[in-house]
Amino acid sequence: MYRGIPIIACLLISLGSIGAQERKFLNLYQAQWITEIVPQDSVIQLPHRFLIPGSEKFFIGNKQLQPRQDYQIDYQQGQIFLRSQQGTLKVFYQYLPLGVKPRYFLWKANKKKEKIPKSQTARIQLKSKTVPAPPSETKLLKSGSITRSLILGTNQGLRLDSGVRLQLTGNITPEVEIIAALTDQNTPIEPEGNTQTLQEIDKVYIQINAPKVQATLGDFNIIYGGTRFAQYQRKLQGAMIKGQLPLLDFTVSGAVSKGKFTTNKFLGQEGKQGPYQLHGPNGELNIIVLAGTEKVWVDGELMTRGEENDYVIEYGNGQITFTRHRLITGDSRIVVDFEYSDLRFQRNLFSASGNAGFWNNKLRLGATLIREADDKDNPLETPLSEEEIHKLEKLGDHPDSAFVDGGKYVGGGKGSYVQVDSGGVKFYRYVGANQGDYLVKFSYVGQANGDYRYMGGGRYVFVGPGEGNYQARRYLSLPQTHSLVDVNLQFSPHENFAIIAESAVSQFDQNIFSGLDDSDNRGSAYQLQLQLKSTPLRLLDRNWGRFGVSATLRSQAERFRPIGRTYEVEYARKWDLAEANSNGELTKEVNLQYAPWSWAQGRFGYGYIEKGNWFNSRRWNADIELKPSNWPHLHYFREQISSENHNQNLRSNWLRQQGQVSYEFWYLRPSIRYEGEIKKRSVKKDSTIVGFRFDELVGELATRKLDPFRASINWNYRRDDSMLQQKFHRQSLARGWGTEFALDQWHNFTASLELKRRVRQYFQSTQPNKETRLSDFKLFYFPWKGALKTELRYQVSNTQISRREKLYLKVEKGQGNYRYDPLLEEYVPDPYGDYVLRTFATGDYEPATDILLNFRLRLQPRQHWITTDNKKPSWWQRVLQNLSTETCLRLDEKTKRSNPWKLSTYNPKSLFPDNLTIYGRYELRQDILFFENVLNRSLRLRWQQSYELNNRYLEGRQSVFRREQSLRYFHRFSSEFGGKFSYQFRRVRKEYHVFDRNNRNIFSHAVQFELSYRPKSLLEFALAAKLIADSNREPNPPTKACLLSVVPRITYGLRKSARLRAELDFSNVTVAPRSRVLPYEMVEGKHAGRSLYWRLSGDYRMSSRLMFMISYSGRYQPKGLVGYGSRVMHIGRAEVKAFF
Repeated sequence: MYRGIPIIACLLISLGSIGAQERKFLNLYQAQWITEIVPQDSVIQLPHRFLIPGSEKFFIGNKQLQPRQDYQIDYQQGQIFLRSQQGTLKVFYQYLPLGVKPRYFLWKANKKKEKIPKSQTARIQLKSKTVPAPPSETKLLKSGSITRSLILGTNQGLRLDSGVRLQLTGNITPEVEIIAALTDQNTPIEPEGNTQTLQEIDKVYIQINAPKVQATLGDFNIIYGGTRFAQYQRKLQGAMIKGQLPLLDFTVSGAVSKGKFTTNKFLGQEGKQGPYQLHGPNGELNIIVLAGTEKVWVDGELMTRGEENDYVIEYGNGQITFTRHRLITGDSRIVVDFEYSDLRFQRNLFSASGNAGFWNNKLRLGATLIREADDKDNPLETPLSEEEIHKLEKLGDHPDSAFVDGGKYVGGGKGSYVQVDSGGVKFYRYVGANQGDYLVKFSYVGQANGDYRYMGGGRYVFVGPGEGNYQARRYLSLPQTHSLVDVNLQFSPHENFAIIAESAVSQFDQNIFSGLDDSDNRGSAYQLQLQLKSTPLRLLDRNWGRFGVSATLRSQAERFRPIGRTYEVEYARKWDLAEANSNGELTKEVNLQYAPWSWAQGRFGYGYIEKGNWFNSRRWNADIELKPSNWPHLHYFREQISSENHNQNLRSNWLRQQGQVSYEFWYLRPSIRYEGEIKKRSVKKDSTIVGFRFDELVGELATRKLDPFRASINWNYRRDDSMLQQKFHRQSLARGWGTEFALDQWHNFTASLELKRRVRQYFQSTQPNKETRLSDFKLFYFPWKGALKTELRYQVSNTQISRREKLYLKVEKGQGNYRYDPLLEEYVPDPYGDYVLRTFATGDYEPATDILLNFRLRLQPRQHWITTDNKKPSWWQRVLQNLSTETCLRLDEKTKRSNPWKLSTYNPKSLFPDNLTIYGRYELRQDILFFENVLNRSLRLRWQQSYELNNRYLEGRQSVFRREQSLRYFHRFSSEFGGKFSYQFRRVRKEYHVFDRNNRNIFSHAVQFELSYRPKSLLEFALAAKLIADSNREPNPPTKACLLSVVPRITYGLRKSARLRAELDFSNVTVAPRSRVLPYEMVEGKHAGRSLYWRLSGDYRMSSRLMFMISYSGRYQPKGLVGYGSRVMHIGRAEVKAFF
């Protein structure tokens, strides 16, 4: 029991001695600075840059300043930004003594000053008048590179890659600025949509800014606004010019559109935060949303993109998921505008817009011209056949009929399907790859609209008419043209009064190939407005408050087609319109605003809309707001809509109400909000009435003026009723609550908690009750000068998970990262492979709860004893200063369990139950580090364990358990000699619930050491050796393998110009029993026998702006391997890169 005490004692003594050696070294990073400040001082420059975050302490007198509240700091520049302080400022901080200059120059202008005798000054100045002045120096910053590379390898042809990247910014003349980003590398990768701002890596443009003109060439966004009918926003590629003249502002552009514009409207689903699939106007699912073009509204409110905001979006597959901060229910009205790249034809665009002002801008005249046209003779995909073109010519404006049979006869043994005729019903049956005589294209047509279902693996099964969601058809895209001309006039005789008139004409041809149905392509619209802004109202020498009024008359022909979003987001809800209603309408609106006092105002409105002679609707609304000081604040909104549909002989009445009361006192702000609606629809001359109603009550109690602490708690109640047999009956009942707490940087402690829970109970349907749970908990604790760093985050949200399918796609040799191993009968990783892995969602979703837990604890005792004085630490402090630990835990689970708040025990089988877990993974890692900050030695002890259970793939369930225990030691004996030693024990257990996959249960021991000798600073010799003993205990008897590897390496460099590295890896693998096939997870994926790997690389800097790089690698495999192709593989790459 006591045998280890002498060893531990020796280790502690060595830790203390090292700490004593480092003591003086650490004090070099300390700084103390004192200065007097006055209230006018807002920015203080410290004597040092590169401050260590969290090491600073600021004092004014005996008061310690708090970050964010009293100051902000730029650690890199060493600048303090104070908030109105005065007195003697004492600063203690740590910094990195880096001799980095603020600026570096490749070339610096040599400015020589010549001394001119006074007697020659006049004569020289006189002569200088006849000499032309030198050209002015341009302040143009240029950066970028040109790359040319040549790649050649075994079983692959010669490939030449090139790339140009250039960034320019600066002035080319004193008044002309240029900004440019150029590249010839097309990157078809959309940025991630989980942040509020996007970083688009493939945006190419040149922008020239002059005092009155701005020109842009390349990628740009064009936005037209300020009108009713010419609202337009697109992501384009071409040219755009903007100008500002004394009387005229104009914009002209000619470009190629990157995508099409469309709108999706749908209701949320109870208990589902996402993902919600976006689609094209004809139901297309395989679309790519253009990054940054989306706008998302929920219940009429514009959302903000970002993981910490309202939603995230995957642009590559067009899926939106709402975050834990935005609760989605079955009543949430979601609208998404976006552009998507499903273009089948090149779409050309021309636009021009101008706005002129007269009489000090009292009269303004504007015009906009926009034309989008598909180039029917320039298809982006496979050209249309003569038969398909002939079909489109006879089709007219009927896109729903623009499809052909998806089956194509290719001959026996060349397809995957055969055609079957069963009782007069013809359909396609899957028989396997290269087993049939048809290749069939299937298209998604929506649930219960198709005859086939997708079963995975490229297999579609006929299930009967109307029983599936796919059809054996291929849709044809119709080339279109869309043009719009808009003219608007605004007359403002007074600053608070304006008369606005606008007229627009559109022309929309849905099918350029066909001349049929072209008589309805053109339509017109106009709008007249009178606006009186809020103006003081004085009568009889008395102030009666403020008054405002606006009136609108709008007419839109049936054939008018807007080119962008013309209406409000919830325009149909505003007038009780059906989504399928036509465009033609006549609208009249009057709105009044009156504020008798500064704390009271009312808004009142009346509107009327009619669509032809078959639909009309009237709406009245009133909005009253009272905000008296030291009294409760009141807000009430009432809206009533009465509509008639003469075609369907329907009459409808819809009443909406909202009210809120809030009061601020002490440190609290209680509030209560009510919202209710009643809608009744009846058939004329009939007593039958249908409709619905709901009442929702929300209460909240929030804190105020308690910084850095804030909190709120709310509860909500909603009852929905539907009308049945002339009476309202309860349909559903929803109850919920939510709470938010936040503490921001209070005594090194930052935390936030957000919880939401909602339960909806259904009464009149077989639909099961739904429960939604959302949580987001964050905790950061950095006490003791950062010696302890604790980070914890726990998230819960409701989502839906789709089953996924793995597909390995064949590519050229050396272009993939997988190969098929016929002995293992599976795909294994290989950098010289000929397959790439792609995963696809099948579309079959199931509800799940997404749980994510992250925990990190970092302990560095040395941070606590870093002081500004020369006090000598005690022996136990010296011991702890050389010890640090890190503990990490990560849990990611997508589960069907009913109570996601409860975390099971740490047993993997109970943590992720097979029948409830869709995907689950946890990882626990513990590191203990000795001498972490010592340059010539370090020791790391690691224990790591992970478990993963995956039920998402169609191939079946699989689980992986890993455990690792390792030791790694580094020691530099002198400036020339160094060495590394490591030992690792590893266990891997894989279980496949698939009939043709073999389980693994691998135990592995690995020992590795490396010696290096550096006789010169630019020359290094190294020798590494590795011994691995693996055993797979799944078969009986177990499979044992031993790997012995020797790797000599040499690195040589020429000072500031070149570097060469050569490495040779000789490996020998023995297997027992000899006939066994080794799984890829054993002995680093190598096979039995002797193998040889070699790598040679070098780079040569021919000048400060020109570099040449070369690399060559190869491998020599053992005899008798199947699936590798050549026994010897070579691959070489040469590259030249120029910088400017």
